[in-house]
Amino acid sequence: MPIDIRIRPLHEPPLRPPRDFPDQLASPGLCPAANDAGRNARAVRVRIARSTAGWEARPTTEEFYEAIRETRPSDRQGAIVAMWALEAGPREMLAAWTQRAYSWRTLVEALHRHGLVRRGELNDYLNCFGL
Repeated sequence: MPIDIRIRPLHEPPLRPPRDFPDQLASPGLCPAANDAGRNARAVRVRIARSTAGWEARPTTEEFYEAIRETRPSDRQGAIVAMWALEAGPREMLAAWTQRAYSWRTLVEALHRHGLVRRGELNDYLNCFGL
């Protein structure tokens, strides 16, 4: 019997729609320190430092906070969201949520808005936070 060596496409579960995710920020008790939260979330600050070394002007955590919420983003804001979607891992995304950088719905809205919804493992992970 011959061995089947054809490459099969990986399963890429769809990212659920934003309405399926809670729109609440993490409880303040989960956040380690106020100066590492919200517009200054440490997880976001660290990822920006690691992923934007070649950028002419590195984004700030404040820019990230605005970009993830902007419904009509500029090209730079789109690049900031794409950096987060493509570079941050599940642990960083959870850390940013506990540091009150975004709600799960806000993050998923941004990913859908920018067409960044085709990361199979990440989609599996994010879908766990859906309602």
